Parts: sequence; C-alpha cells; structure tokens
Amino acid sequence: MDCGTGEIFLKSFASSRIFLMGGQGGAGAAKGRETALHRESDWARLLAEQITKNGRLFFSLAHGLVRNSKTAEEVCQHALLKAHEHRVRLLDADAEVLKAWLQKVVINECRRIRRHDRVERQGAAAGYFPARKPVEPPHHHVDLPDAVAVALEKLPDEVCAVVVLRHMEGLKGKEVAQMLGISAVDVCRLLAQGVERLREHLADWNPRAGDKP
Repeated sequence: MDCGTGEIFLKSFASSRIFLMGGQGGAGAAKGRETALHRESDWARLLAEQITKNGRLFFSLAHGLVRNSKTAEEVCQHALLKAHEHRVRLLDADAEVLKAWLQKVVINECRRIRRHDRVERQGAAAGYFPARKPVEPPHHHVDLPDAVAVALEKLPDEVCAVVVLRHMEGLKGKEVAQMLGISAVDVCRLLAQGVERLREHLADWNPRAGDKP
C-alpha cells in the first residue's frame, strides 16, 4: 500500500467533518434547529472516530482490491458519502456496527469497479470502444488477473477482507486481527478458508504467459 497516499486520505477524510455538519438551515423552531445541529454534530463525531480508528483498514481493503491508490481514495470517499446518505439510520448504531457497514460498502464498491473495468476491457478488446490508459505507471500498478479478482468477489466479506489484507497488502496476522477486531486464531481460520476457496475457484484457470496470480 502507498502509505503516503493513505495518510493524505485520512487527513482529507477527517477534515470533511465540516461538510458533514453543513446543510442545516432554513425556517423552523429554534429548538428543532438546535436538536438537528446536535445530531449532526454527533454524526460527525461518530464518523471522525471511525476514520481515526479504522481509516487504515478501509483504505487498505480498497487498495488491495483495486490496486490503485487514487481509486482506493475515491472508494473510501464513496463510503463516507454513502454513510452520510444513511445517517438517520446509522446515527444510533454502535461503533462496531458502523465499522462493519462502512467495510461492506468499501468491499462492494471495489467489486463494482472491478466488474465495470472487466466489461470495459472486454469491450475494448472487441473493438467497441478505445481502451483506457492506465491511471498509474506499470511499476506502481500490479493488477490482479481477472480470474483472481472474480474469485475474490465470490468470497464472504469477512473472508475477503482477511485474504486481501494478508496477501494483497502484506500485513501481518496480528495487524489484521487488530484492524478487524478479531482474534489471531480467527485470522488464521478465515485465511485458510479463503485460500481454500480461491484454490477451488481457480482450479480450472490456465493463466496466460506472464499473467500469473
């Protein structure tokens, strides 16, 4: 993972609390406005706490799946905006529920991007539209073979998170356990499950020369 980019993301994400607290105004009783502002302040605090504690987790998950720092930042910003859209429902959720919700949004958005990119590449190969140039130069961009990306999409979210953090991002088991809030034993168990399922999904895959997982 590009640690420098990740740090920039965390700072920009946390500073967006100003945006999250905006949007209040117009007519209404003073007490109603005060209550609304108080809840918006609570919401901004909840999200700020999530980014402080779990921002690295969200960025690492996104980066491990999309293999691109800029896109990973955009995925995390998408998760923030999605949470803001659902803030009425999420405001009363505890920290672990909100963390799991944001983590799921990050994974699902990465999966959507991967599927879109595959369709776009297939269309370009068929001559339907021109191929895009890579966002990052080759020495900064190690992409996943489509077969591996598809196999990852089939994993349950928690299993996918462990596989991505351990194998794609190269984090240690203890780090993964701390980030996900699970035990080291659970990390080993989920990793074993993920590797076995990937092996099953990729059993019939014949990689092209130079296109190995």
